[in-house]
Amino acid sequence: MSIVDEERSAVRRAIRLSAIAVLSLVFAGAVAVHTINRHWLARNSLFYEQFAAFEPFEMAILAAFAFAVLIMLGHSSSASAELELEIAPLWLSNSTRTRLLISLGVLVVTALGTHVVFHNYPFVDDEYSGLFQAVIYSHGVRTATVPPEWCRWIASLTPTSIAIVRPCTWQLAYLPVHSFIRGAFMAVRMDTFAEPVLAALSVLLVGLISQRVWPERASRAVLSALFLAASTQFLVMAMTPFAMTAHLFFSLLWLWLYVQQDRWALILLPWIGVLALGLHSPIPHALFVAPFFVRFLVQKRFGAAAYLSGIYAVGLLFWTGRFGLTPAPTAFSVVTPSTVSTLAVSVATHPVFNGLTTAMSLTLLSSWSIAIALLAVLVSLALWTRLDGFTRWIALSLLCTIFGRAFFSGIQGAGWGNRYAFAVLGNFAILAAVGTEFIAEAVGPRRTYSLVAVALVVAILVQLPLRGIQAERIVRPYYQTSSWMEHYPADAVIFDPSAVRYGRQMVRNDPFLRNSPKIMDGAALGESGVKAVIAAYPGRVHVVTNAELGRYGLTW
Repeated sequence: MSIVDEERSAVRRAIRLSAIAVLSLVFAGAVAVHTINRHWLARNSLFYEQFAAFEPFEMAILAAFAFAVLIMLGHSSSASAELELEIAPLWLSNSTRTRLLISLGVLVVTALGTHVVFHNYPFVDDEYSGLFQAVIYSHGVRTATVPPEWCRWIASLTPTSIAIVRPCTWQLAYLPVHSFIRGAFMAVRMDTFAEPVLAALSVLLVGLISQRVWPERASRAVLSALFLAASTQFLVMAMTPFAMTAHLFFSLLWLWLYVQQDRWALILLPWIGVLALGLHSPIPHALFVAPFFVRFLVQKRFGAAAYLSGIYAVGLLFWTGRFGLTPAPTAFSVVTPSTVSTLAVSVATHPVFNGLTTAMSLTLLSSWSIAIALLAVLVSLALWTRLDGFTRWIALSLLCTIFGRAFFSGIQGAGWGNRYAFAVLGNFAILAAVGTEFIAEAVGPRRTYSLVAVALVVAILVQLPLRGIQAERIVRPYYQTSSWMEHYPADAVIFDPSAVRYGRQMVRNDPFLRNSPKIMDGAALGESGVKAVIAAYPGRVHVVTNAELGRYGLTW
């Protein structure tokens, strides 16, 4: 057997094993659905509820494409694949115009989805708290002071994840860079375009990275851009104010600078990293970047490693000393610099691996991506010895994030797709493009890229609309209820958050309390507090009944 035949045989084995791995993951996901339903875990978290309700159909699509690849593999031969080797589909022709059109499509879809799917409503506290602080930054200040007449009830007015840092003073309990970005867009009255613009730029960056590293493989740039752009988790998340799209953008911006191999890029590299650390949590960037620090050492680039380490250290000290870091902020927490070391030690010494949630998270990463993407990524990993150096290190970056989250993070809560792996979706897209080329080598480009084209069509015409409908159904009752309370003709609206699921997240007020009515947490006020508010504003306070709270379908 020739060396070429041996290599092709190895690729075929890798494809077969990868398809079996995807089918095994689908089985694990099905077991997870059964476990959730059997033990009523959906009551514990929206994470379980969404998975059990929405993923079975998506897992069936994954399984269908895995079987399709196995069938293609069984009906192909080395000879037929070799005859097709020079055939390349026109839609993979690389050009700046093509990548710009893909990026523009992402911008349009995500900007429309912000309003059509999510009603421009920040669903959970991670989304709203960043917007809350962005409003503060858009006024050129770091904190907001609650007016004296309302300060005595500040606990009942405070949104979740906003800290009372001083008496009568509010500030975001997460790090601020994402809020700075949103604040800049607010200042020019384009707030809802922040995440769509970052998403569109991310698509451009992933194409530029591929083009820079592999100029001889022109189609890889377009394929990488398409794998990212058609990912439903990428598109749906960019319709929300979650910070995850910004994390992905900064990962790709960092990676683009990294591949330039120029002095100016190296000088800028750690400064972009410091901004990425300060987006809202340092964890996504830390997991993404850790393998590349190791690569600097492996390559004996000790000067560069020392420079990057120094800037990163100063950056962490800055974020720690100026803003503090906290793992799980509450509406009433006050952050301090000492929480950083405490958190680091706590995380390192208390792994939280859970087989059920790990299987669910891996399933979400694949079921919210193009149906063939995970299989292609696994093919790349299985053919490790054939990967070039750069591809190996972006694979290690992806694996570092996946394993780091599996062992040291709990469930992600609400979110669209695998929120914890979002910062490395660019790595995932590039590895999927590399893996697709391996598959084409074994079964032929025509068959392979036809299957990829089908997967892209299914993602855009079936999976994306379905994901949009699912997300809208979840968000709509909260949006309608919040809107009803926010437009009630009163000075204050008091409700009991415990009457409905995730009710505390509907306590939302302007940072400077310019809104009327003020939305207040009745449980935080207590009976005496409710009476005090009513006495202070006679005839201008409405206490929401449970029947009113459930008028748009909210339940416990």
